[in-house]
Amino acid sequence: MILADVHCHLADENFEKPMDEIIASAEKEGVRAIVTHGLGPQDNKKQVELAKRYGIVRPALGLYPGEAENLSPEDLKREADWIRSRKGIAAVGEIGLDKKESPSDAAWKRQLAAFREMLSVAEDLNRPVVVHSRKAEKDCLDELKRFEGKVVMHCFGGSMKLLKEGLDRGYMFSVPPIVVYSTHFQELVRRTDISHLLTETDAPYLSPFKDRMSEPAFVKLAVKKIAELKGFEVVDTANSIFQNFMRTF
Repeated sequence: MILADVHCHLADENFEKPMDEIIASAEKEGVRAIVTHGLGPQDNKKQVELAKRYGIVRPALGLYPGEAENLSPEDLKREADWIRSRKGIAAVGEIGLDKKESPSDAAWKRQLAAFREMLSVAEDLNRPVVVHSRKAEKDCLDELKRFEGKVVMHCFGGSMKLLKEGLDRGYMFSVPPIVVYSTHFQELVRRTDISHLLTETDAPYLSPFKDRMSEPAFVKLAVKKIAELKGFEVVDTANSIFQNFMRTF
């Protein structure tokens, strides 16, 4: 079985095990590709270093909405130019918009400015974008209308109507291991053709276990649940999703 985790945060300090052990566990489960995502200037540099250490790890560089709120226009331009200089990245991400904390008008404008700049970076590099859209799914889809590259919607929490809008545009949707109990993600899987599905963990977050942090090895749980919901063989499901990964990244 060949697996891919298209969205995690390997530089996060909340992992409970050494990174060598986390990578070894992932490889043992069949994970052959991990895309680790940067959240801001310092975090982006850590992703690049991790990719140098581990052969199955590829970096995605971006600006998380919460980080973007704290950047001046000069800082934003500086980081965008630095990302543009990284020719070998897997994607531009994690980027997007977030309304969970009801951002102020000024903070929202900075989120929008950063999202638009990161979309421009992705177009310049001809790289896919991995989009965070918590409580701002429609806003993200509206902004993405002008983007002509590949789009991966990470942990999409929007309505099934908005899901259809994304699917009609050809977007990919990445499914986390919490699909084992999340009725929302189960419905998303049922309504989405296998050709538009990817798997992720968002590790060390979104763990399907109460007493353990998530890690890339858990992506296998998402594949198994997708196979069950679709009525497919697990190996066939894994192979299809890995082909989607290769086609997208």
